[in-house]
Amino acid sequence: ININLASIQDNSTDNSSNNNNNNDLVLEYFREAVGVELDDESIERLPTWSQIESLIGDKPVLLGLERCNDFRNDVPPLRRMLGSSGMFNSGTNLVTRLM
Repeated sequence: ININLASIQDNSTDNSSNNNNNNDLVLEYFREAVGVELDDESIERLPTWSQIESLIGDKPVLLGLERCNDFRNDVPPLRRMLGSSGMFNSGTNLVTRLM
């Protein structure tokens, strides 16, 4: 699944009267990814899109880019290793295989 976080508009608030509208986007992606229908109780327990964004942000975070030049200058090409890292279930296995 390719989810472009930057293209998603969230005009919702986190109050309970608007909870179903907030869950619509999350539920849509859940259905697409997992392929099952949830019961009403499970749907109510889904986080809102704004809650998800507040936890993980709206774009990838790349740490250490300011050190790339130092790395290239200090480590000979044959001693360099490439790898990926990230939180559980964030696509690191796929990224590693694609590298």
